[in-house]
Amino acid sequence: MATPTTPGSYSIVSTMREQPEIIAAFVAHHLTLDVQELMIFLDGPDPEVEAMLAGLPRCRVTICNDQYWQDVQACERPQNVVQRQKKNYNLARKWASSDWLVHIDSDEFLMTTGSLSAELAAIGPETDLVRIRNLERFMPEGAVSSHIYQGLFRDQIIDRKLGRAIYGDSARLLNNGLTGYKRGKTATRVSSTQNFGLHAPKTEDDENDTAHSSVSTQLLHFDGFTPLHWVSKLLKRFARGQTKGSKARQQQMNFLSEASTGAERVSLYQKLMVLTPDVQNELRKQGALREFSFDPLPAMTATFPGRSFDLTPASFDRRMINANPHWFTTMDLMPPDWPATLPAA
Repeated sequence: MATPTTPGSYSIVSTMREQPEIIAAFVAHHLTLDVQELMIFLDGPDPEVEAMLAGLPRCRVTICNDQYWQDVQACERPQNVVQRQKKNYNLARKWASSDWLVHIDSDEFLMTTGSLSAELAAIGPETDLVRIRNLERFMPEGAVSSHIYQGLFRDQIIDRKLGRAIYGDSARLLNNGLTGYKRGKTATRVSSTQNFGLHAPKTEDDENDTAHSSVSTQLLHFDGFTPLHWVSKLLKRFARGQTKGSKARQQQMNFLSEASTGAERVSLYQKLMVLTPDVQNELRKQGALREFSFDPLPAMTATFPGRSFDLTPASFDRRMINANPHWFTTMDLMPPDWPATLPAA
C-alpha cells in the first residue's frame, strides 16, 4: 500500500457503465474539488468514454474487460454489480496514494462548503471512517426541466409519525422520507484494517457506524435522472433478482413489477419524487429542504473543451431507449409516438 503524501488527501473510486454525458458530469464536477485522484473503473469497454477520459489529469481509468478480471482480479467477472464494485473498491485501496478513499456512484456528487481534505486532515488517527450525509433530488410540482440535474434536494425525516404527516400514504414507500438509501456514504482511511462495506463498516449497526460526520461535505443523490430512468432502473434490478435493500425499496420494486401499464409504473415516480408546494413547505419547516441548484455543465465544458453535451431529459431518454428498445417495449415504457417526440440521434 502506497504511503500517503499529504495528510487528509482523498481519492474517489467509482465503478460505472453510463452514457458519456453522465460520466463526463461526474468526472468534471469532482475535478473541481480538492480530490487527489479519481479512480474510474469502466464496467466494460467503451471506446467513446475511454477516448474522452484519456490523459485527463487526476483521473485514473481502468477498463474492466475479460482480461482485467482474469489477469488483475484473478477471477471470473462477478454477475452481481455490487460484487464488482466491492472488488474494484478493494483494489483501489491497494493502489491509492491518498490518505482516504470515498466510494460513490455515477448518480452521486460530493458538495462541499469548504475543504474535505482539510477536514480529513484534522481528524485524529483513532477515526477510520467519516460519514457523508446524503441528500436526495426531487422535482417540484409543475417544474419544467431543461437538464437532468435540475430540481431541489430533501433530507431525511427520521420521525415516522412526522414522515406520515408530511408524505401521507406515500410515507410507507419511502425510507426515512427518501426513495433510496438513508445511510449516506463514507470516507474510509486507506490504512485501516476494518472490513468496510460500500456504505459503512459491516460490523456496526445503523446507530453507531461512524465516529465522525462530515461538516464540510454532503452527497447529492440523483435517484433516477428522469422518470423513465428511475422506473427502468428499478425494474431491471427486480428482473436480475437484486431485491435487497430497504423495505421501502422492495415495495417500490414490487409495485413496478406488478403494474399492468407503463403509465401506472411512471405514476409511482410522480407520487414519490414530484412534491407539491404543501409538502415542500412542510419540509422547509423541518429544515429538510435544500433550495440550491446544481448544474455540472460549466465544469464539463471547461474539462472537455471542444465537446458538446446535451443534458436535456428528452435526449437522455432517447439515448437510453436506443441502447435497449426491446426492453422498453416489453415494459410498456416506449413513448407512444416514438421517436418523434425525442431529438434525433
